[in-house]
Amino acid sequence: MRNIGNNIQLYNANEAQKILGTKVFHGMLYDKGGAHMNPLNYSIGIGQAIKTDARNVTIHENSAATAINFHTPKGHEIIVNNQNTIYAKKIVLAANYGNGEFVSRLNNNWIPISTFMLSTQPISPHILKSMLTNRTAVFDTRNVMNYFRLSETNCLLFGGGDAIGQFKIDSIKQLLYNDMIKIYPQLIGIKIQNFWHGKDSFTVNLAPTIGRVEGDDTIYHGEGYSGQGLALSNLTGKMFADSINGNHHNLKLFEMIKPFYLLKAKWFQNLSAKLGMEYFKILDTLEN
Repeated sequence: MRNIGNNIQLYNANEAQKILGTKVFHGMLYDKGGAHMNPLNYSIGIGQAIKTDARNVTIHENSAATAINFHTPKGHEIIVNNQNTIYAKKIVLAANYGNGEFVSRLNNNWIPISTFMLSTQPISPHILKSMLTNRTAVFDTRNVMNYFRLSETNCLLFGGGDAIGQFKIDSIKQLLYNDMIKIYPQLIGIKIQNFWHGKDSFTVNLAPTIGRVEGDDTIYHGEGYSGQGLALSNLTGKMFADSINGNHHNLKLFEMIKPFYLLKAKWFQNLSAKLGMEYFKILDTLEN
């Protein structure tokens, strides 16, 4: 083990095997200052903090914005659940891949991607002691990565198998299971307790597109977080709040990061991304 910075340690293959309980990795970079968290609990905590500390703020659940008419005489007109109407002076489009439903040109800023996750049944104690001895969260350095950690109930949470466009859910589930068994063959035969997937968005340069719609100080948008949304979306919210209060400095820096594409046509972007994804999956297979 070698210290290479504040809280950063570099381990060789043998050291990594003792900590992770697998032989597949050539080494490990360990950030002692890092952490992993439950994003749902985090969101609930933010909501509770707002209710406790913020003044004149109310959270309305089950109130989907189904349409927006911008710049009406009364302000921005928001249709809620297809039946109710509210008006706002300023709007933050924070639906990530869904922002294009309200401003169609934002669809050109990102490419849709599906991500997948499985959870095993609780791992027996005699197997558990052979893996993830320090219960760290792990992600590998493949182009299409896997990531995993133990839950509080000693189930292995294992993610990966990203897909663009149409996919066969059973094939993805088997692929993810095979990836898990390759890392931890001691789990052969273990049952999958839960399997789920969701939508995300990414950009070609892996940088989010954040800013104001055509420089309009009343319409803000953020999308294309490319798998880093838990941290970046919170940073974005802070920048939006600052900008709404008149401080545009940090937001202008992010607005300088422009989306990259060869053509704006959505079908071409999706096709190019799908071909690229398959290429990198093949590359990962050959390198392993």
